[in-house]
Amino acid sequence: MPLESRPRTRQLGHVTDYRIAKNRCPTTIHLVDGTTLEGDIFLDPVSRFRPAPQQPAEFFNFTEPFFVLAAGDSSVLVARESVAHAVTALPASEADDSLDAARVGVGVEVSLAGGRVCRGWIFPEITEGRARLVDFLNSWPGRFFEMSDDHHLMLVNRSAVTHVREI
Repeated sequence: MPLESRPRTRQLGHVTDYRIAKNRCPTTIHLVDGTTLEGDIFLDPVSRFRPAPQQPAEFFNFTEPFFVLAAGDSSVLVARESVAHAVTALPASEADDSLDAARVGVGVEVSLAGGRVCRGWIFPEITEGRARLVDFLNSWPGRFFEMSDDHHLMLVNRSAVTHVREI
């Protein structure tokens, strides 16, 4: 068939026969270009790593380059690498312990490309010979690390960080 007679675009059909139950998680996404998106991400009811629901940190650290953010009746595909940081509610058990967590966590101010600043606590795993904040940041295996304040969980993309200071 000559190129001129081929359709220029095709609509992808909607697959409705294969639905997997997911948990909706309200999330605010701050992109590296300064755009803010609000909607729901979809978490698996069981984590790949433990017999509990998937957590937002697991979701953001997946290797797939895109994810769906549902906002009302529409949705948008978001590139994980374009997310500077995301904000969700703390899980109920963590929100109840936020005052205790503030005393044992490391208070930080994280500056991101574009001028946005996140303040909260990081809870590094302390191992012998690797107890500094720089050790935690350098050895963190995922793209996103967790921070929290009294009411929110923040997932910060390491590649968007310009500098971090303890507060």
